[in-house]
Amino acid sequence: MGTLVAIVGGTGEGKTSLISAMLGELSHAETTSVVIRGSVAYVPQVSWIFNATVSRLYFLLALKTKTIL
Repeated sequence: MGTLVAIVGGTGEGKTSLISAMLGELSHAETTSVVIRGSVAYVPQVSWIFNATVSRLYFLLALKTKTIL
């Protein structure tokens, strides 16, 4: 059966670097190897800011979901 692993920590403690190295997206030392057995699911956190009023955001959400709340 699969295992759920969470990597948590404060800002700047290397969480993203660790995951990037594990996925082969970050270069590493020649003496280091990474072996992943099985499958990996990764959901990155992407920060974004939308400059609009609450009513405008509601309108855009209603358009996207075709639902009036």
